[in-house]
Amino acid sequence: MKFKRRAKGLDQRGSIVLISAMGLLSLLATCGLAIDLGHLYVVKSELHRAADAGAMAGARALFPYPLSSAAMPLAPNCSAALAQGRDISQANLVDGSGAVVADIQSGLWDCSSEQFVPGCSASPFSNAISLTTRRDNVSLTVMGALGLGPVSLQATCIAVMDWVGKLEQGAGSVLMIGKNYAQTGDVYIYLNPDPLDGGGWYTKSPQTPNASTLKGYLNAPDTVPAIKIGDTINMNNGALTSVLSDLADNWIGKTILMPVVDTQKYNQSGPVIGFTAFTITEVNTKGHKYIRGKALPLGDVSEKMSDPGGEKFGLLSAPRVVK
Repeated sequence: MKFKRRAKGLDQRGSIVLISAMGLLSLLATCGLAIDLGHLYVVKSELHRAADAGAMAGARALFPYPLSSAAMPLAPNCSAALAQGRDISQANLVDGSGAVVADIQSGLWDCSSEQFVPGCSASPFSNAISLTTRRDNVSLTVMGALGLGPVSLQATCIAVMDWVGKLEQGAGSVLMIGKNYAQTGDVYIYLNPDPLDGGGWYTKSPQTPNASTLKGYLNAPDTVPAIKIGDTINMNNGALTSVLSDLADNWIGKTILMPVVDTQKYNQSGPVIGFTAFTITEVNTKGHKYIRGKALPLGDVSEKMSDPGGEKFGLLSAPRVVK
């Protein structure tokens, strides 16, 4: 009987050793998996960073620099964009060495359908770069010892730079401009009388543009409502002498952002079809009242911009990742 009890005790001690060994192996495997998954996560993040940087740099390079000297009509510089995107992406480290660009293409990003169509074209304008980075043979330190790996990872980014489709709150102004004058350089906006469809005052519908409202926006520009393509605005060509005086006192030489409309008469309402930049050079408050300025052919503006995809009236959004 004693012999049997000793044998049973020995069996228990052997089981504890076996269970401890198995637990230790399980712990090591779990730690190894955590280490390797962490490494893969870092590599994947680095691939995304390299793809994002290259795609955004390439999208910016589609447009000439400086924009003020760009030849019109505008054509995308696809070869320069592809070279710039590749160079910037490869300058980023992935798993200790320069990123590998597996694929890079110029093309058109359609904001409404959220689709990328490869190609290089002036009409429709190729406004986007798609870039894929890849790293093969990513080693697994612990799991590799168990016969797993190496693995391959990749990341794709699409970045777009396009005409502005929306101005956030505070980015707009009290003036709008007609489609035919949005890129013609020197522009007169006649207010009283209004023989031309150059432009005028505006407020977002259903509000009516009057002196009190417009002076409030001039004194507190951050209160100007957000406005996007397709919004209806109410327009006015009235002299509004007090508003003109405020413009003359505080806005000469300043550049404002203006909605563009396509209409023949300005004492009515109409939809916004685009945006442009306008530098005020003169404000005449007497007699035949008018505002004179320069409609900028192209303007690269990054603050308070969003929603690329507007019509081509000169105001460009900053490069951004869309997918």
